[in-house]
Amino acid sequence: MDGIALPWKQKYWQLYITYCASTIDVWARLFGKEYSERFDSVMSEIDVHMSTQKTRPLSLACKNIYLVCINDCWHRVRVEELDKPNATARCFFIDYGDSDWVAVSELYICEAQFLRLPAQAVPLSLFGLEDFAGNPNARRHLDAMLSSKSVVSEILTKESDFYNTEIG
Repeated sequence: MDGIALPWKQKYWQLYITYCASTIDVWARLFGKEYSERFDSVMSEIDVHMSTQKTRPLSLACKNIYLVCINDCWHRVRVEELDKPNATARCFFIDYGDSDWVAVSELYICEAQFLRLPAQAVPLSLFGLEDFAGNPNARRHLDAMLSSKSVVSEILTKESDFYNTEIG
């Protein structure tokens, strides 16, 4: 799966904050015509496809992309770790940036046509707030102030630095 094409020539990015773990571990999706419409289209295609053609994998492999339905919403996930005794997998939600343990029985094959859209989650950090990354109260405030919010952000990181330190 190719990486998302980030708008490095733009000083400000339109972001939808999807997950905040700390001041240096924030995840977002770009929005705007070229991002939101493509994402919504693929998610709609997945929803239609999965309503009639769910296929479970014969086996799971780490780093492979699967689909999981949570609260009637399909998500693309990358398996990061398998816990065979408990029949669970730690999955990274490639369009949101968070991770969670999922029952193996809840994972389905992600067809190739749903992989043509790159993972949408973009890792960020909040400039000037790096010293608060370990603060136990920071996440609560980040969730209240940023999670599920649309923001316009000035991007201070240079493209070369981003790809040399990318996480996820």
